[in-house]
Amino acid sequence: MNKERLGRCGGVVRDCLGNWIVGFAKMISDCQANSAEEWAIVEGLQTVWDLGFRKIILESDADYTVNLLLDNDCVSCSNLILRARELLSLNWQVDVRSISRDANRIADALAKKGISDSVILNECPSSLRNWCIQESLGLIFPLV
Repeated sequence: MNKERLGRCGGVVRDCLGNWIVGFAKMISDCQANSAEEWAIVEGLQTVWDLGFRKIILESDADYTVNLLLDNDCVSCSNLILRARELLSLNWQVDVRSISRDANRIADALAKKGISDSVILNECPSSLRNWCIQESLGLIFPLV
C-alpha cells in the first residue's frame, strides 16, 4: 500500500533584536522523515532572500540536516539539500547554526499551523506571543 505521507514545516524570520519580521507554515505532500526540516530551511532561505536580507543567521534544531548543508563532500544529498546549498551560494552572508529543540519551539509551533496550505504570517500569532518575547530576550525554557 503506497500511502502519501504528509508533513509540515514552519519558520520565523526575526531581526537582530529577536523581533518578529515574518513567519511561514507549509503543508508538504509525500514527506520523508528529514524532508520537513529540509523544506523549512529552503523555504526560510528563499523567504529571507526575497525580503532582501543579505546577512543572516540560519538556525535549525536538525543537526543531521545542518551537517548535510555544511558537508560539501556529500554527493548523495536530496534535491532539497542541493537547493538549500544553491541558495547558500548566492551573494550574501549566511551563518548556519545548530540550536536546541527548546530554542526552536516557535518554528515547530508554526509547522503545526501548516495544516492545509502555505501561510505567511506578518505578525506573531497571539498564541505564540509569550514565546516570541521570551526568545527575543534570550530566555529559553525546556519544553514540557
